[in-house]
Amino acid sequence: MWPQITFLTLMAIGFGIGLALFGENRRGKYDFAYVFIGPALSLWLLYEGGFFAALGFAP
Repeated sequence: MWPQITFLTLMAIGFGIGLALFGENRRGKYDFAYVFIGPALSLWLLYEGGFFAALGFAP
C-alpha cells in the first residue's frame, strides 16, 4: 500500500508546484492544463491496471 500512497503524494506535490507557478515565465508560460493532463492520464492508466486495488479502488 505504501507505493500507492507515495505515488499519490508525489503527484499532489507536482500539482501544487504547477498551480503555484501558473502563468510564470519559463520557455513559454506555465499552464495548469498541461500539469493536469499528464498526471490525470497516468492515474487513469494505473487505475485501469489495478495499481490502486490495494487501497480498495478497482475497476
